[in-house]
Amino acid sequence: SAISDRIATHYGRTSEVVWPPVDVERIRPNALPPDDFYLLVGGFVPYKCESIAIEAFRSLKRRLVVVGEGPMRNRLETAAPPNVEFLGRVDDAELADLYARCRALIYPQEEDFGIVAVEAQAAGRPVIAFGRGGARDTVVPVNAPGISANREPTGIWFAPQTSKALAEAVVYFEENESALSSEAIRKWAKRFGRDRFRRELGDQIRNAVDGSRQAPPARSPNDRSRRD
Repeated sequence: SAISDRIATHYGRTSEVVWPPVDVERIRPNALPPDDFYLLVGGFVPYKCESIAIEAFRSLKRRLVVVGEGPMRNRLETAAPPNVEFLGRVDDAELADLYARCRALIYPQEEDFGIVAVEAQAAGRPVIAFGRGGARDTVVPVNAPGISANREPTGIWFAPQTSKALAEAVVYFEENESALSSEAIRKWAKRFGRDRFRRELGDQIRNAVDGSRQAPPARSPNDRSRRD
């Protein structure tokens, strides 16, 4: 995973990652064909890279629906083209409905994990993601056969992190959309659910407790309570 690789690079240690729980039971497919729009869930801070998505859709002329609030929203909305629609903050039910109806989620940022990408997949919708960070663990790319050979694809990776590369990824997605199954995408997302989290976290706690019981107590060099 991206996190374990980072730990190995900076600390020289191996690690096991327990992904956070995603409420995949709350978000479900609606069994209808998707509407003709793409979805972006924004936080409107620089690393979220909403500007990349907006510029990509300026050139594509496709409809992009943007939800969320944040410091940069007003500036980005003012400069956005007419095919990019800002809805502002929406509640959980509205967001779940948008996930289920969108053609695909646009995910231009790099995250450690990325709950939004998993939520969209819980609704059976593909993700077009920047291919770094958590997206490499949560999105199975149709355009990387060596990685997805044993797993059904759930989206597209793009790189570099530019509007041009994202626009090209959207076109590639539309050319290969039939290779993406809503049922398979939903099935993949379920592995990041709450039951899995409880099970894996419980296993890690039990392993840690068992390991501490088996390890001999540390002895201070000044400890004279026993004879050698």
